[in-house]
Amino acid sequence: MFTTFRKRYLSKIISGTLLFYAFSGISSLLNYAFYPIIGRVVSVGEYGEIQFLISMFTQLAVGFVVLNIIAIIISVRSKTATEQSESVQTLNRVALYIMTPVVVISTIILFFMHSALDLREPVAVIGLGLAVLVSVPYTTSVGKLQGNGQFFESGIVGVVGALGKLLCSLGLVLLGLGVTGAILGVGVGTFIAYLLSLLLDNNKSRLSLIPNLFIKKHRLQQIAHVRSQSVVAIFVMASLTILSVFDTVISRITLTHTDAGQYAAVATASKIILAATMPLMWLALPHATRGQSKDTRKYLMLTSLLTIVFCASMLIFSGPVVRLLTGIDASSYLRFSFAASIAMSLCAIAFLLGAIMISRGYLKIVTISTLIGLLAGAVSFFVAISLSPVGAAILAQAVCSLFIITGGIISIKRDLR
Repeated sequence: MFTTFRKRYLSKIISGTLLFYAFSGISSLLNYAFYPIIGRVVSVGEYGEIQFLISMFTQLAVGFVVLNIIAIIISVRSKTATEQSESVQTLNRVALYIMTPVVVISTIILFFMHSALDLREPVAVIGLGLAVLVSVPYTTSVGKLQGNGQFFESGIVGVVGALGKLLCSLGLVLLGLGVTGAILGVGVGTFIAYLLSLLLDNNKSRLSLIPNLFIKKHRLQQIAHVRSQSVVAIFVMASLTILSVFDTVISRITLTHTDAGQYAAVATASKIILAATMPLMWLALPHATRGQSKDTRKYLMLTSLLTIVFCASMLIFSGPVVRLLTGIDASSYLRFSFAASIAMSLCAIAFLLGAIMISRGYLKIVTISTLIGLLAGAVSFFVAISLSPVGAAILAQAVCSLFIITGGIISIKRDLR
């Protein structure tokens, strides 16, 4: 009996959940180690620039979360390994066609706006664009691994990617490339992880370092069933991604170069919860796509528990946490740390529920709740902006997230009927 339990359940839990979450935790630790390590080898002003550009990376990379979600859905629904590989490859090519002009236009805009944004190294913006493009095939590869249940391999890829980004960025900064080197290192580390994801894929059709950009019409038909989900996912995840860095962008616009760097340290600490809960979203999505509501709710409950523990910790230990993560004395802005932590915790739950609603096909609910949330967030921001622009941005993050969470609760109740 014990042997049966071990084979059927214990091994599945260890390989599919615990190990993946452990690797994800290591990846998150390495990703956050990027900030205190880089923060100690650059000036406060340069750190602010790096944090801002990383935030822009998140903005430009909004499609990555969408790609990951859609790649998981395609992988789960594909009937054969061949169909799966062809569909994911087509998704990758379509994504490159969409992201390339977006990246080029965004890079040009940021480059010419570098003076207004007080960016001392405009060349770093070009490195940012390259890092985004490299992340497109990387994301579809990882999504395929997760859709196949290869969470162990996905976890290894995440660790290698995080470590590669840290070491490459640190090395380039120490070589004297400054902010530009830090951003280029992110792209190099991501490319290394992409190569590894290709090697570990059990259902790979062929090893290709550079994706084929030619798309056949019948290949497009293979992914037509996720067209509506893709469009809604882009809107919802774009909204949440922009929302998650809204406070950082506002601080960059309204504060001085040094003050923006200090608030960036507070923002870095508040966003720990996003890194901690994102692995739970990837674990929940295959279950949600298959309609396994009971398993999906378990991950939602665990995410909610983590946010409560995180907010309580930040209420008590915000100062030491910010200094540990960044090495920066941000005492002037610690008053925002608890509120920012609550806002990011709500955003983390909104990410999970938004992804679940998309995978379950509740597209109207998630679209309407996101639209109302954005409108309510904008109103709250402009009402409170006279008191504190940064505080108003944090309030907007919390308000918008609450509306998306409300939509998620409605969809869960429908599943229980």
